[in-house]
Amino acid sequence: MRARFIIGAMQIKLTNQGFILVLIPLAVQVAFLVAFFCMLQQAEKEIVQEQQARDMVTCLNHIARTILASSAGVTLQAPSGGTVGDGFRPSAPSDSLPREFAKLRKLASGHPEQMQAIEKLEVTWRESWHAMKEIKNYAKSGENFSVLAKVAKLQIKLQSVYRAIDACAVYFEQLQEQGPVVQEELRQQQKVALLAFLLIDVAMALGLCFYFSKQTGGRLKTLMLNARSLVVGKPIEGRLTGNDELAELQRTLMQMADSLAQARQKERAILDNAGDVICSLDANVSIVSTNNTAQKLWGFPEDDLLGRRLAELINPADWDSTRQKFAEIRKTGKAQDIECSVVTASGLALATLWNVNWSESEKNYFCVAHDITARRQLERLKLEFMSMITHDIRSPINSVQAFLSMLAEKFYGELNEKGLHRLKSLEESVNLVSRLISDLLDLEKAESGMLVLEPIDAVSTQIIASSIDVVRSLAERKQVMVTQKGVAFDLFVDQSRMIQVMVNLIANAIKFSPAASTVTVECKEIIGGREKEAIFVVTDQGPGIKPEHHARIFDRFEQIGGRGKTSAGSGLGLAIAKAIVERHKGHISVESDGEHGSKFIVRIPIGDV
Repeated sequence: MRARFIIGAMQIKLTNQGFILVLIPLAVQVAFLVAFFCMLQQAEKEIVQEQQARDMVTCLNHIARTILASSAGVTLQAPSGGTVGDGFRPSAPSDSLPREFAKLRKLASGHPEQMQAIEKLEVTWRESWHAMKEIKNYAKSGENFSVLAKVAKLQIKLQSVYRAIDACAVYFEQLQEQGPVVQEELRQQQKVALLAFLLIDVAMALGLCFYFSKQTGGRLKTLMLNARSLVVGKPIEGRLTGNDELAELQRTLMQMADSLAQARQKERAILDNAGDVICSLDANVSIVSTNNTAQKLWGFPEDDLLGRRLAELINPADWDSTRQKFAEIRKTGKAQDIECSVVTASGLALATLWNVNWSESEKNYFCVAHDITARRQLERLKLEFMSMITHDIRSPINSVQAFLSMLAEKFYGELNEKGLHRLKSLEESVNLVSRLISDLLDLEKAESGMLVLEPIDAVSTQIIASSIDVVRSLAERKQVMVTQKGVAFDLFVDQSRMIQVMVNLIANAIKFSPAASTVTVECKEIIGGREKEAIFVVTDQGPGIKPEHHARIFDRFEQIGGRGKTSAGSGLGLAIAKAIVERHKGHISVESDGEHGSKFIVRIPIGDV
């Protein structure tokens, strides 16, 4: 219990726990293998001893047979009358006995008792062998009486040899019989040891796993609860002590919780003091959360706004288009700006610009609504001022144009050649001023968002043909050929505005094209996925535009390099073309290396296939 308390207090690190779970069972397994190996060695030793005892018994039997055969000639061939004659021929001792005794000594090596018994047997046998040699010698000399006395003594010695052989044989047979018994005991011990090892190893592994899983599992559970509290913004209640990895992770979570709490306070302070309404809407376009600015600008308390559908706040006249744009943002996943009017609690309509983004993971719209009422009023005043100025300027210009037309029609008499030339120059200057006034008014409308499009079903080739007709006289004066390419396809655009874009691009290309060159106008339809796109391309053979000027070629009053000096112009044509194209949700760009002509490309989305 004390050891467990110390381990629990130390909070062993996860890496060390892994080592313990591996090393302790491994140590037990090594100890068992050593013990099992010793038992196998003992069993092998018993088998060897049994085999040795069997071999020794075999050797003893061979020695007994040999001694019996060698002594038979001495003890059995003596005459019955007690005399030895020529027929007495004692057998010589066998030469195989020394080899058999050497084999016995080798088998008994390492066993002192066995070695002593064998040596005693060998001494007895040698004494008998010497006795038989003496009997043989006496027999050759004819001393029959001495031979008979020696034979009697030999029989006594042989009996001692046989008793010694029998004693050794009995001893070795006992060893041989004990071998299987001992081996069986060792096998039983091995089975018991193996079963005990398995039980101890499994119990130890399960015990360690249970202890560490209980200890680590409880700490992990506390850590997961703390992490969930951190996710939902609740205070962390559980505490982990110690110096292991989980305790370090707990301290990190605490630091994160403190940092997030501070960040939330700062975020809330920023949101509450922001000049714009910041809110989130669910998939049904109902308000989920909002900052305090909504109450300041719209006059609704926060509790009244939460759960309210956006349709209840938006001006009914703007709701259909607003709802469609919200659906489009959710479908495409791309953030967009939506301009609509919000009706406040007092009934006042505020012009607002919403930046809306859809989060698929949270199934919410995240919106920033900016009050642009003052800006719209200023733009309206500016546009009204521009309209008034252009009206006041156009009136005298119209009078001048009428007077010049009367002069050209010889209403006031015939003009000489010099007068006609000056009249033509004056007409061009007045027309330029008139176009400049119209361009300025269109550009102001586009930039203030008041350029209203009137889309209709149009044909691509018809737009190009009508545009070429407008600039035909300019092309003839510049001796430039304008050619049309491409196939006809339908598109839904403001046809008059698109003709205005193409006229500006084609006229611009004619102005900067050398005589006898060609301006090519091409249209084509590209289908990608479920989207179709109309592309108009105007290509000239003029001096080109350097790549570093491509970004600002569409700015108002911008004339780049030599292109702006070759012909008079207001510098508003490309800016107006860009504004009209972007109002169609399209894109306009230029491609040129600055040396070999320019290519202006207009891309207009057509819609779903």
